[in-house]
Amino acid sequence: IQEVVYKELVYEFLATVSFARKDGIYADDNLIFCLGGERRSLSLADFALRVGIYLPAEVHTPLYQQFIEASIRNIEGFKAEDHWHSIANGVYHKGTAQESDIRSPIHRLLHRLITNTINERQEGDKCPTVDVFFLWVLTSTEVYADLPFLLADFLIVRAAKDKRGSLLYGGMWITQLARSFGIFEKREASMLTFEPQKTFSTLLYKRARIIVDHGMGGFSIPDDTPRHRVP
Repeated sequence: IQEVVYKELVYEFLATVSFARKDGIYADDNLIFCLGGERRSLSLADFALRVGIYLPAEVHTPLYQQFIEASIRNIEGFKAEDHWHSIANGVYHKGTAQESDIRSPIHRLLHRLITNTINERQEGDKCPTVDVFFLWVLTSTEVYADLPFLLADFLIVRAAKDKRGSLLYGGMWITQLARSFGIFEKREASMLTFEPQKTFSTLLYKRARIIVDHGMGGFSIPDDTPRHRVP
């Protein structure tokens, strides 16, 4: 998602948002907040459509509801040791597991994006259990994540915390919501305060062996053939 972040909209949303965590993708009044001076109330299905996670043709089908009901919402019961063995070298210990132990550069890239976005850390060298959980969800072909629920939950957590080091600010999603309600048609964007966003550091990505620097602005992802570390 690529959106401009506006401070006034972020403050208004985070100061008023609540998430009921009701069962059912179509349950009314699940996510409630103020935006553009008006009270808004959405089901998770409406929320998914407004932020562009899914299309209307996908959401309004019985198959979609079955998919969401079978999707994962939390980390309970997840065993990090089992998944770590399939993607990384060594035995998993949550206090010492390192990103450099992950064999595939694609998986290391995914981990770096997870730490910079969902888990809001600038430095992504450590691999706590929650990081391995999201790697499992993103790389497994047998499990699926309830993305609307997880994103709504992320925004609620954002409202309760102030993590200025995060490279993904929840404001991008808030701008998307504002656009879906036609707020920019009623209010000039130039009257709002634009908040510049941080960029990803290529140095961190080179250090983690995620990209190869060819010079003159050229980068590539190295061979993705997983290899065990040579003793």
